[in-house]
Amino acid sequence: MKRKDNSKGTRYGMVIDLDRCIGCGACVIACSSENNVSVLHDESDKTRNINWLRIYQITNGKGFPDTEVVYLPRPCMQCDNPSCVPVCPATATRRDPNTGIVS
Repeated sequence: MKRKDNSKGTRYGMVIDLDRCIGCGACVIACSSENNVSVLHDESDKTRNINWLRIYQITNGKGFPDTEVVYLPRPCMQCDNPSCVPVCPATATRRDPNTGIVS
């Protein structure tokens, strides 16, 4: 989305198609690899690991067969050449060649 605000110039927002994200985590691994973030021996301490991209799993809290799950990717949105875009198997992300925006 692009909005023209006279006082602040051009401002951008990001929209993620949650119906396409399958929560596989390939984008998280690619982001860590591209940013040279090594895997810790003990990943259970979440206060010590570094992630520029996280995927949250949200459910409606109902039991089977009424369970509904959605995955919410929360990326950093600061890459010039994001490694998460080409590895996403659902093609849920892309980089606009004109603006550089990852969506």
